[in-house]
Amino acid sequence: MTISSHIRLYFQKYFLKIREKFLKFSLSGFFVTFLHIFLVFVIVEKNFLNPISANIIAFLISTITGYFLNTFWSFKFKPTRINLLKYFLVVFLNLTIVTIISSIFFFYNIHYLFSLLCIVILLPSVTFLIHFNWTYK
Repeated sequence: MTISSHIRLYFQKYFLKIREKFLKFSLSGFFVTFLHIFLVFVIVEKNFLNPISANIIAFLISTITGYFLNTFWSFKFKPTRINLLKYFLVVFLNLTIVTIISSIFFFYNIHYLFSLLCIVILLPSVTFLIHFNWTYK
């Protein structure tokens, strides 16, 4: 086998590993997003709390659920205090990115759906790469 064949084989295995983890990460993301929506809907519609409080509670529950789904299933990792801290740092980074993007679009009076589109396209990939290369290393 030549060196280029070894390199090609390495990258094929590497990208298969990434693709599988990204697929599981994406499915986990869809699940926690729908969990968030469901929780807000139930909490608000049953008149338990106002929408702001409902969103905060749903966000916390969804984030914790996402941590365990991604840790055990997507990345097949053992939960530790360190990766829990890293996970929440990435969540905080995401919140910061969302706030910056939303603020820029708002400042320039661009329709909010364009900022939402940017967020939906950018954040999942960036989040996955950070978790793949840092949180779960």
